[in-house]
Amino acid sequence: MSGYQLVDEVRAGRAHRVRDTLWGEEDQLVRIEAVSGLALADDPRCVEGARLIGPVDRAEWPDTWLLDAATRYEQRHVR
Repeated sequence: MSGYQLVDEVRAGRAHRVRDTLWGEEDQLVRIEAVSGLALADDPRCVEGARLIGPVDRAEWPDTWLLDAATRYEQRHVR
């Protein structure tokens, strides 16, 4: 399942919690894409999902934009 398909599952209510869905996915890239997709959809569950991505070596990661999606979501919603 791709990260974007995972987002569709979560947003459609077929996964009761982000934690259940993200822990059920073994591919870290899929988890990262899912969190990014939730953040782009302005879904607050991206914050919890970001905690479930697991450790990432940012120095070796080719696309930090995806990794920072939940942080950008939080910055947009700071009031």
